[in-house]
Amino acid sequence: MESGIFQRVTLPFGHSKFMPPRGRPLGYREVRILEWWIENGASFSNPVSAEKLPDDLIRILLEEYNLDTRPRPFYEVLSMEPVAPAILNSILDEGFSGGVLAEGNNFLRLKARRKQLSESDWQLLEQVKDHVVMLDLAGTNANDGSLLVVSQMKNLYKLDLNNTIITDEGLEILTRLERLGILNLYGTSVSDRGVADLKAISSLKKIYLWESGVSDDFIHSWRNENSMIDIVW
Repeated sequence: MESGIFQRVTLPFGHSKFMPPRGRPLGYREVRILEWWIENGASFSNPVSAEKLPDDLIRILLEEYNLDTRPRPFYEVLSMEPVAPAILNSILDEGFSGGVLAEGNNFLRLKARRKQLSESDWQLLEQVKDHVVMLDLAGTNANDGSLLVVSQMKNLYKLDLNNTIITDEGLEILTRLERLGILNLYGTSVSDRGVADLKAISSLKKIYLWESGVSDDFIHSWRNENSMIDIVW
């Protein structure tokens, strides 16, 4: 790097041109921040959060300065009207536990409390379909038909279907979920054919596939195609 400042802070300690001339020298992490700043134009006005930071800089800024530059998930940014109390109470009195994400955040996280969900349970979910961002159906009787209800949840971000009886035919339905980021298919019978449909979900960041019918070859191929996908198997 041609920058005089960078060259001086990286000179051997004791060199006549070493910076700073007095006081504590810069540590590795401080030098790394300086290096990135210079390489990206040394601007005094561009906010750090507006830049595309490498992973090591994201970690340094978070650990050293408590500066979280990671984009906030949509459900922390968007506002949503609250669910009518009577409807939410019905859901929580019946087959689900959970509630709002946080005080002032009216999106919902719901977890099935029993293995056998009834038709009325699915009808209750349909009434809050725009509010649900996290849905845990693990170990329930959720099947391909159930996913027709799930696919209406336009804000669904995290979906747990582990140890359910869904099949490849059901996975195509999930491609309607444009904000789905995390999907758990552990212990299901899904295969390469069905999971291939999920590549169409551009928002998908993490998928759990252990003890499923998906082959190692398919997983390695997907990782080669998309280095951003986190596949747990």
